[in-house]
Amino acid sequence: MRQFYLAYKDLPKLSPLVREISWTNNLAIFSRCKSEQEKEFYLALAAREKYGKRELDRQISSGLFERTMLGNAILSPVVRELHPEAVNSFKDSYILDFLNLKEPYTESDLQKGLVNQMKEFILELGKDFLFFGQGCKENT
Repeated sequence: MRQFYLAYKDLPKLSPLVREISWTNNLAIFSRCKSEQEKEFYLALAAREKYGKRELDRQISSGLFERTMLGNAILSPVVRELHPEAVNSFKDSYILDFLNLKEPYTESDLQKGLVNQMKEFILELGKDFLFFGQGCKENT
């Protein structure tokens, strides 16, 4: 508790965010994030998205902060000025490990993996939903 207090006492910007999420999520962020900016990013994200421990751990482990910051670096100044909400909206890379694709994979493999996952999800929703396929013929 003392370490937690000492870490956040001089960061008034983070104090309101710390109160919005669970103690478990606070501990994960406190122990795994190095910079004030990274802590603020994950605190705001966890509060906004109502992340549980597992999802927050997954996001931290996959380096969401770093990937988002790389995406911000490529935003033009004009876009930043006209659309300030675009900051932190783009990631430089995405973690697609749920597709279980074998390295190296092609764009076609990626497309098929995404469509199959979407198909499984829509079928899981039940009888009120339909999956019509990709809209193009597959080479099988």
